[in-house]
Amino acid sequence: MHANQQDYTVDSLAILLSVSRPTIYKMINAQKLRIYKVGRCTRITAESVEKLRAGGPSL
Repeated sequence: MHANQQDYTVDSLAILLSVSRPTIYKMINAQKLRIYKVGRCTRITAESVEKLRAGGPSL
């Protein structure tokens, strides 16, 4: 998978959702957000964020 400009870093998503970084990691561990790695950087797919914000089912 390639990095997509619409995808998010943990920090940028925490700011967007007004939550802490640990909360984002809890969502990742609960499989509510889909991630991929670019080197050491964790990226969160825009699609999974849209589903989360729309109240859709977990991934």
